[in-house]
Amino acid sequence: MQTLRDFEIDVIRTKCRSVLSPEQLDSLAALTAPARYEYTGCGYYLTVAHPLLPSKKQTLSEPMIVGTSLDVECGFVVFLRNHELVLECHTWDEQELPAGFRDQSVVIRVSKGTFTGPQMRKTSTLSLRDGWLFAAGVLASIGALLHVAVPFGGPAWYAFLGAPPGLVAMAESGSLRPMLTCFAIAAVLVVFGVYAFSGLGLVRRLPLLRLGLAAIGIALVVRGLAFVPLVLWNPRVLGGLCGRCDGVNAFLLVTSALCLFAGIGYAMGAARPRVQLSA
Repeated sequence: MQTLRDFEIDVIRTKCRSVLSPEQLDSLAALTAPARYEYTGCGYYLTVAHPLLPSKKQTLSEPMIVGTSLDVECGFVVFLRNHELVLECHTWDEQELPAGFRDQSVVIRVSKGTFTGPQMRKTSTLSLRDGWLFAAGVLASIGALLHVAVPFGGPAWYAFLGAPPGLVAMAESGSLRPMLTCFAIAAVLVVFGVYAFSGLGLVRRLPLLRLGLAAIGIALVVRGLAFVPLVLWNPRVLGGLCGRCDGVNAFLLVTSALCLFAGIGYAMGAARPRVQLSA
């Protein structure tokens, strides 16, 4: 059975004619190998692999092509990378796309105009999610810088940023352990920040990217939600972890809110569509 539907082949030929040769396009049209299909509710991603496809990453959104079936309209974007082609089919304004849309009679046309209202709202939704993840990465980076700076500020800085009393006492005695602890925490926060920026495509893709974003998000959300109830239950329960968490105070509330904010950002990053995470 042919891998690509006729309308998908027409979309790919139209969008890729400037970057793929006729031989490459004919090879795609003749494919019968299984494709990876991901349905998102408001669209789908279809991934096919072929050795003749280029390895260089490219995103092809022009010309704008509109597909219509019954009362549903959709647009298309083509991604090329690592000898794979990913066809994204999407609606606007997060309108639902029927699960069997590929098997319907889809008519395509090249649009000379642009979609304004719905498309702009869709872009704003994506920008909010990406902006939240970016803000989470910035917070992690700032936290890393603070932990690098603390040893140079002395015991007072350790105490101000909530180090346990035992660690503050070690800093007063000249022990290296507090400094090494701060540097280790800073290294973890750097990894958090890099994962956020990798999820946005700002740096090279990291291994287990979606899993990493999800794990960081869960850890931060748990931190943001758990500390206040724990202190209300027993004010001394966090004494070994935090020198300023012996009551519900401004320090505890602000740090919990920041962790919760960042955790939601990472969770939203983990929920990004697969192509956006890997593009």
